[in-house]
Amino acid sequence: MDPETGIMYVASRKACSGGRLSPGSERDDGSPDGSGQTVVDFGSGGGGGFASIQGLPIFKPPYGRIMAIDMNTGEHLWWIPNGDTPESITNHPLLEGIDIPNTGFQGNATALVTRSLLMFAEGRGG
Repeated sequence: MDPETGIMYVASRKACSGGRLSPGSERDDGSPDGSGQTVVDFGSGGGGGFASIQGLPIFKPPYGRIMAIDMNTGEHLWWIPNGDTPESITNHPLLEGIDIPNTGFQGNATALVTRSLLMFAEGRGG
């Protein structure tokens, strides 16, 4: 966030995931009849294999982007893809012969803003 200009710079990425509900497990709650109680634990992450088909993301690029938002008006001033198209996309056999525009990288970009500089790094895995 640049407090002088009121512009916030945001990194975002498209991803598809879901949580999973693990089966309940019984535990002894010390009840006289020994019935115990059922505890249902919610596990996060790893909830499905629906993010890609044959290694290609199922959603429209850009997969990662950087955006400038005017916090005084809410207007989106500009956005660009975060990084370059991954080799797993450019070299995918199903896309052979297709001109792929810059899709960006599906990472968590790291930002630094100063009076005269806006710097983003591709983030983890980039």
